[in-house]
Amino acid sequence: MEDWQKEIIKKNLDKLITLTTCRTKLLAKLEASGILSDDDTAILEELGHNRLKQTSEFYKIMLTRTNGFERLLEALRETRQSGAADLLVSGTTKYQGGAYTASPLLTQGDTRFTTTTGLTSGLGRT
Repeated sequence: MEDWQKEIIKKNLDKLITLTTCRTKLLAKLEASGILSDDDTAILEELGHNRLKQTSEFYKIMLTRTNGFERLLEALRETRQSGAADLLVSGTTKYQGGAYTASPLLTQGDTRFTTTTGLTSGLGRT
């Protein structure tokens, strides 16, 4: 995950924790894509009795993962957690570094972004 992506998550962590539910489907999608390991999933499932602690640990793990931001956004959209996904998209749109701007397609549920050079990249693809 790039530094600017980490900053978006850190800046919005309190809201993301409230808006995100670590359902089995979300964890399974991230595990299938190689972002979460079996051990990560087991730890998160053990914390399931405390939703806030579980979600906090989830984002702590996600901050350490290569391509974590893109895969997270994809998984949130696929599991219909639009509040958290929209917050990440909004942060991407507001990113002041000039490296990325959100594509209009992103706000329509498409998980792509456009570089300032006009090249389109697929989120979650390596």
